[in-house]
Amino acid sequence: MKELFLTLILVFCAGLFLPLNSVRGHTGIVDGYGCHVDRKTGRYHCHQGPYIGQSFESKAEFLKKLRGGELEHLSPKEVQPKPKQDK
Repeated sequence: MKELFLTLILVFCAGLFLPLNSVRGHTGIVDGYGCHVDRKTGRYHCHQGPYIGQSFESKAEFLKKLRGGELEHLSPKEVQPKPKQDK
């Protein structure tokens, strides 16, 4: 009886914890755009925001598309650009 009980507990615990690994694709932390570089492929891809699900050769290519073809510095949404000072 004790062995059956221990077996049921092990099966129950395995059922709780094993699926979590397969559901989680990777643990990459996203930047202010909701994107990050995939360490396996080296590509920059998005999990959030307007480009969700899309992949780019690099972050520079992503920024270029975001700027409409211009490769100018663009801050993430959390970082507000500093106001220009009049001289």
